[in-house]
Amino acid sequence: GGAAEFCFFVPGAVLMGPSPYGAEEVRAILATGVTTFVNLQHEAGGRPAYLDDVAAAQRGDGGGGGGGGLGRRIELLWFPVVDFYVRPAAQVRALVAEMARRVRAGEVIYLHCAGGHGRTGTIAIALLASLYGMDVHAAAAAAKRMHNERAWCDDGCHFPEKPVQMRQLYALIGEILRDGDA
Repeated sequence: GGAAEFCFFVPGAVLMGPSPYGAEEVRAILATGVTTFVNLQHEAGGRPAYLDDVAAAQRGDGGGGGGGGLGRRIELLWFPVVDFYVRPAAQVRALVAEMARRVRAGEVIYLHCAGGHGRTGTIAIALLASLYGMDVHAAAAAAKRMHNERAWCDDGCHFPEKPVQMRQLYALIGEILRDGDA
């Protein structure tokens, strides 16, 4: 029981949460059908520790079952963002476009930073706007509502965490809607 530390914010297609920790959490994330991890952690370097647990799950070892690997390829997109900050708008827009392309192709994405609030929130809100043509207020409200379903998250969690992240979203989503990227 209880709420998980991660949740879908695009039903059946994109989850958000903290950086995965431990084989059990990685297996739970992979059980949702994840094909791509989008890692926003600048501080993690290009190869996060959880990739060893992903590799074990692909081989079918590491407990929790009777052998047999995943039978699917798992990719990692590393888009490093310094904690509490943003990347240039054109780069964020390119990431959001790539994530939207993957969603439309039937992939399942796990989006994370360290805690799954600020950097994750910034990208999650932009992705909702791109996929569904939502304005910044609607996308932020929808993402925040789903974020608050996670364990340890409530209205006290800032999502995104800093004004610079919200300022970028106002400009970026305006561009996305104007240019018809949705």
